[in-house]
Amino acid sequence: MAGYSTNGEFLKEITNVQRLIHEFSSDNGTPRMSPYVDRFLSDSMKSSRNIDNCQNMVEKLKKEISSLESDLESQSESLLGFSNTELDQIQEMLKLVERKHGFQTVSLPPKPFDKSMMVSLTGIHFDDFTRRPIGQEDGRIVVRQHLLGHCHHMQFEVVFDVEEVQTVTRLPGKATTVSNKTIVITHLQIKVDPQIEENLREFINKCERRLNLQPFLRTYSKYAEWFQHRRRTYGHFKEAYHKEVCLPAGSTGPLLEFSRPGQTRIVFLLSWVIHIDEDDEVHQIIDLVPKASLSVHDLDDEGLLKSVPEKFLLMVKTLGLEHALKSLIESVCKIDTTTTT
Repeated sequence: MAGYSTNGEFLKEITNVQRLIHEFSSDNGTPRMSPYVDRFLSDSMKSSRNIDNCQNMVEKLKKEISSLESDLESQSESLLGFSNTELDQIQEMLKLVERKHGFQTVSLPPKPFDKSMMVSLTGIHFDDFTRRPIGQEDGRIVVRQHLLGHCHHMQFEVVFDVEEVQTVTRLPGKATTVSNKTIVITHLQIKVDPQIEENLREFINKCERRLNLQPFLRTYSKYAEWFQHRRRTYGHFKEAYHKEVCLPAGSTGPLLEFSRPGQTRIVFLLSWVIHIDEDDEVHQIIDLVPKASLSVHDLDDEGLLKSVPEKFLLMVKTLGLEHALKSLIESVCKIDTTTTT
């Protein structure tokens, strides 16, 4: 046959092949896997057992982590001094006090408190606080408290008298007694920054008459914030457009006026009023009014000047006051630099 020199070599090769087949066959003739395959399967089974062990270990670690988290939470509550349940109870007690006494139960804590948190939440800085008893009779103690502070760099001073009444009630059918303490503001005197004292006179009188300390602090902080924002905004435009812009009522007033340099036939007057309503809420009233001579009004056939206030308010809603005012000033007061030949 081709490839073999003798029949003996061919028979020898056939015999080797038969022997090899026999070695990899079982006794019943079913082919056996090679030793390499056997080794591979064995390793695979070991890997499977390792995966099971790893999964068991992961589950065990999860349980240990959960247990450690519970211990950590318990330790945190212990460090705070209050559990979550106790904190919830305190919140409920505060709500009951607010509903029972309203705004007249204000009493600033004599102990140190977190000033940074108070400032971040309210914008109110307390600079000094003193209290001294001024009267005591039949379980009633009157304490005069003096508070100095500022909101957005605007000072205020408050003096108020607090009447503390201690009552003891015996429970029916029991030997135990319950002690209650009632705190009521009986007098309130307020002073504010001289820059805005006249504007807030009516609001201050109402607060003093109604003994409303908390509403005063909240509203005063908001009013001071907008007042300072208006002052900074007007100052910026006066500096940026010093030839075009003037402030008729001064740097702290509500008016800003602008016009093209060298002409007074058309002048635009912006009024930015900060108003406190009957509910002690602070509002801003913004109006832009064009002031023009009769000759200009005669030339305004399309009523352009009459539409300026409404269109400006639309610009404010879309762009914000600063961007709307900047755009209008640059548009109206742009100096013509075109050269003629």
